[in-house]
Amino acid sequence: LVGEARSGNGTYHGTCSNYLFEQDTDRVVHAFVRDTSSSFRLPTDPSTPVLMIGSGTGMAPFRGFLQERMALKQNGTRVGPALLVFGCRHPQSDQLYGDELAQLADAADVQLACAYSRVAGLPRVYVQDRLRQLGEQVMSLIDDGAVGYVCGATAMADGVRDALIEMRAASRGEDSETAATWVQQLVTDGRWLVDVWATG
Repeated sequence: LVGEARSGNGTYHGTCSNYLFEQDTDRVVHAFVRDTSSSFRLPTDPSTPVLMIGSGTGMAPFRGFLQERMALKQNGTRVGPALLVFGCRHPQSDQLYGDELAQLADAADVQLACAYSRVAGLPRVYVQDRLRQLGEQVMSLIDDGAVGYVCGATAMADGVRDALIEMRAASRGEDSETAATWVQQLVTDGRWLVDVWATG
């Protein structure tokens, strides 16, 4: 990651990617992998339905999820239904992983649903809008025991949570407070996992 520093003084160079970029191809890089004890990982039962929601760099863990599901399928393991709802500004300028994502999704038996917010001549569609468009399918996955994952900016995650509350209230004829309690129960039960960071 390289860009103008937010302070306005000079250029910001992201630490990890720029360090690796500057190394020669035959250079040994010493590093270690540490288990973070994060619960943000696929269910232990591969047949469990999965709902993944992300935007921007929040796609990184989902790329890993798709690779893991692909490997499971290649080994003959039955995987449950999965939906990946993701957003970016424009498919030609900042859709991370591009064609690779479509190939991985196909190999991992994951349905992709894209939301683009800056395509000229089209209305802005954000992840939470796309989620609402797929409301019946999303609610069906959750009713069938899906584990939901949200990764990206805090504002996106808040919008997704609001959309989920609205969808639950509409599908069950509940008030928003009851629907919000349902969402909180998903969190308590470990069926709604959120990994977000502030932006701006």
